[in-house]
Formats: sequence, structure tokens, C-alpha cells
Amino acid sequence: MERQYALYSGNKVSTVGSTSVNDLKDTDVVAAVYLNIFLDGDRDAAQNATTATHAVMVWQASYGNIRPPGWDTTSTSKPTVTMAGIQYTLYAGQNAINQTVYSWWPNQNISSLTALDVSPLLNYLWRKVYIPSDIYVGAVQWGNDARHSNKNVTFDVSTIGINIIKGTPVQAIGAGEKSRKAPTFSGLVLAMIGAVIIFDFQ
Repeated sequence: MERQYALYSGNKVSTVGSTSVNDLKDTDVVAAVYLNIFLDGDRDAAQNATTATHAVMVWQASYGNIRPPGWDTTSTSKPTVTMAGIQYTLYAGQNAINQTVYSWWPNQNISSLTALDVSPLLNYLWRKVYIPSDIYVGAVQWGNDARHSNKNVTFDVSTIGINIIKGTPVQAIGAGEKSRKAPTFSGLVLAMIGAVIIFDFQ
């Protein structure tokens, strides 16, 4: 069975099973689908999306003029990581509540997938010292960020499963900044940042 989500104009109907970009353009939809992972050096603060010092966004789709914090189309040296044939580009910036946000932006919209393992993206940030080694993975959110539409829009997801599996970090396949110092390994990072986080859509 294909596992996917659908974003479409109007109310929920059983006959719509996929996202139509043209339909969303006609409705002037400005929306995005992404995963948010919040991190902090304090275990309790990491569990709160507003108190965590860091956020990692893994974007899956963007419709209309919606972009991540730190969006920059002029740079040619942004770090990239390729997973399952999708190239993710890293952008960094601050959000409205002054969190440091690292956004992984795909080179194409992803509206259908069976599973998404985001551990290589987290591992890249740790190994390249974008995030410190003594940090906790806390709250995890996934969904639709809707900013504008001329009429009702439906975000249709049947079920979503999340698995967090403790494991040893692996080197992400990436390219970008080479001048950052080598990270310090710690048990905390091995247990937390090294986790395999898989999102399974059914």
C-alpha cells in the first residue's frame, strides 16, 4: 500500500489521494510540510518547542513563497546531504523567538514516502559542530504550516508512526563547509543525536 499525505483545496474528500501543485496555485496556497526537532542543553527545556535553544527543520514540501529561516539563493557553498536520491541543502538562521534554526531543504517536494530516516541530517550537524555535543533531542513535531489560501485547504494524513532507535552515529554523505573543527565524542551524543528517527506514513 502506498503511504502518503495529500494537500488540496476544499474539504476532505475520499477521491483525492495526492497533492496537485496546480490546484494549490489556483487557490493561492502558501504552505509547507516539515518536521521540527527541538534541542537544548537542558533536558526539560528540550521538551518545550518555545524554550529549546535549537530547532532542526526537515522540510518535505513548500507551496507558494514560504522559505526557511536563513534562506539565501545567492550562496553556492551551502552544505548538502543526499538521502534516498533527495538532496537536502542546509540553511541556518533565527526564528521569531530567537531560536537557532537549522533547516534541511529538499531539491524537490516530497508528497509520498514509506519511511524517512533523519539521523544522517542530525549527525551531520553534530559532526560539523553546528550543534554542541552535550545537547538533548526533545520535542518532535510534524505537520502542515499553512500561511494563506483563498479558500479551505485540507491536509489529509491517514496515520503517522514515529520510531526513535538508539544507535551509533554514522557519517552523513554531504558537502559544504570544511573548516569547522572536529567534534568531541560523548556518550550523550551517541545516545541522543545518534538516534535513528524514522517517520512512517501509513
